[in-house]
Amino acid sequence: MYDFEEGFRSPCQRAGRVPFFDEVLRQTLKRVHSVRHLAMPAVSASMGDLDPMPHDMPSKIRKLTLTADHIARIHKVVQDQGLTPGAELHTDADYDSWVEQMIRTHPASTTPTRLFAYGSLIWKPEIEHVGEQLGIARGWHRSFCFRMTRFRGTPEQPGLMMALDRGGQCQGLLYDLPNDNLESQFGKLFRREFTYKPANSMPRWITVETASGAIPALTFVMNRASALYAGRQSLEAVADVLARACGHWGTGAEYL
Repeated sequence: MYDFEEGFRSPCQRAGRVPFFDEVLRQTLKRVHSVRHLAMPAVSASMGDLDPMPHDMPSKIRKLTLTADHIARIHKVVQDQGLTPGAELHTDADYDSWVEQMIRTHPASTTPTRLFAYGSLIWKPEIEHVGEQLGIARGWHRSFCFRMTRFRGTPEQPGLMMALDRGGQCQGLLYDLPNDNLESQFGKLFRREFTYKPANSMPRWITVETASGAIPALTFVMNRASALYAGRQSLEAVADVLARACGHWGTGAEYL
């Protein structure tokens, strides 16, 4: 019989594989993967509507639930190790340069400026907006492709975070930004989205499909040239990382 008390001890707290917890994460990821064109940041905690497990798996674990209690059991306090040696942060001058570049390359400067929001940008945009509508970014999808060596991981046990990568599609919200303080809005956004040099989550103009037609919008995409780009990962590989990664912000499971 599976030992729940032992099995749910944090990968940050003990070595070795945690098969049951890995399977909970794998099923949760399977659901995320099946709807990864959606941009909503939250994943339902209920696993009851997932596809059944393969027939060779014991029936008693066909339906698994990743709960707050499970996440609490694997949490561990990890000290922030600070900047990686040699890491360089963006300066105010760097951010000003990014703002100037994105405004200069605005593909439709005579129309309202839109931000394509996905993930936490939907529920915590931290900027003003005067309108919103649904949109689909084709050619882009969210995936666990951003390796984290800080915050929810460490250099010794990196974690994974979702970012916008090439391929597929992603549904999100288009926010209409007020044009009277665009520089200030962009400055806030860029400081929120990237700190290290080179930028991992890069600002980029993309085309978003809406009910009223194609609209250009600013968004943030994964920098594939970054050393922290993890590339395409299988669900099993992602589950394995999330079951072990832990940083001073919390665990990978909590992020999921």
